[in-house]
Order: sequence, then structure tokens, then C-alpha cells
Amino acid sequence: MKMVHSRNEYGDMQLICEAYHLMKDVLAMAQDETVQAFEDWNKTELDLFLIEITANILKFQDADSRHLLPKIRDSKGQKGTGNKKLKGPQKFQFDDDKKSFLEDIQKALYASEIISYAQGFMLLRQAATKFGWTLNYGGITLMWRGSCIIRSVFLGKIKDVFD
Repeated sequence: MKMVHSRNEYGDMQLICEAYHLMKDVLAMAQDETVQAFEDWNKTELDLFLIEITANILKFQDADSRHLLPKIRDSKGQKGTGNKKLKGPQKFQFDDDKKSFLEDIQKALYASEIISYAQGFMLLRQAATKFGWTLNYGGITLMWRGSCIIRSVFLGKIKDVFD
């Protein structure tokens, strides 16, 4: 149970990071615009605790009243292997409808969340079959929805499906 919970949690974080990447690096959204998008999404079917805290992290400002996250370097060191320098990806210029693409990102994130959780419940079902467990899948969703980092509105919808 805990392994599936954790895989859902880390899956959620990865999906949110990918959505953020698209907003920042493809749509070239300003930090405040990105915050607003996550806050808006948290009032929809993407009402997830992790979306809520993502917005809070994105809007956090340092002592100089500037957003902290853009100050964090996206780099890492090396230990002497792989010494050749590679050119990073070229800057992409998005010249289409930003609002429409942002809506597509939101829909893709929601669909990906559903697929990810379906995979997690399939793992639970396989384990239950193999070990002869009787699991209350609706109860599991309520437990996760009520008190942990993956709590979300759509877990209630998943419970309805199991009911």
C-alpha cells in the first residue's frame, strides 16, 4: 500500500514538473503567470494538495522581494567523467495561442494523473490476487484523499468508480 502511495506521490510531482517546464520554457510564462495558472487549476478537477503547494513555492519571495525559485541554478557538478561539453537545447519560440496551449497542458496533466492512479490501483489488484488479499479500493482512496500529500478531489471520483 505504501509503495503504491509513494509511486503516486512521485508520479504527481513529476507530472507537475513537466507542466511547469512547458509553462516556463515553451510558453515563456512569467513567474506570476505560472503561479496564477496553478492557483486556477487548483479550483478545478486538479484540486490537489501538490498543485496547491506548487503555487505557494512558485510565489515564495526571498528577503529581496524577488521570487526565489528562478534564483536556483539548474545545474550540477561532475566528478571527471563525461568531460565533453554538450550544447543544451535551443530556445523554442512558441508562436501559437498560449491560452489554448495552457488549457491543453491542464487537460494533459489531469489525464496523466488519472492514468497514473489507474496504474497504481492495477498494481494493488495484482498484489491482492497474488497474495489472496481482500482490499477495499474505495476505502483506500478515502484514506489517501483525507490525510496525506496525495490528497485530491479526484480521489473522491475514483472512489465513486469503485463504488
